[in-house]
Amino acid sequence: MLKRLHSHLIDLGFLDHVLRAKGNDRNSLFPERYEAGNNIVGRKVGRQMRQVIDQQLGAEGKKLSFHSFRHYVQNQLDHAGVDDKIVRDITGHEGADIHDKGYRKASPADTLIKAVQKLPRII
Repeated sequence: MLKRLHSHLIDLGFLDHVLRAKGNDRNSLFPERYEAGNNIVGRKVGRQMRQVIDQQLGAEGKKLSFHSFRHYVQNQLDHAGVDDKIVRDITGHEGADIHDKGYRKASPADTLIKAVQKLPRII
């Protein structure tokens, strides 16, 4: 498992977080992200991300959203010379053509983690 996590997540204490989260009432790594009364996670995360962007970037972040992270990751990996297919596998984008969409298998986990390790550390 350790080889499949970005080293920065390990340095930030993610494994300790995983251990603390085991056995919580939702059996989730991020139980506080659920909306009250249902099992929906995305809306609350999106709203909280909006607050973080506003607090951290102010007016400069006005046009940014949670989806902006995907755009950032794609650009960083492109600039690092990562193969386009691997970038698409990481960001969840479809293939460029019918061959990519229908016949190519997902990149192996080891290949993906090597690419993710190329992302800069942000503190």
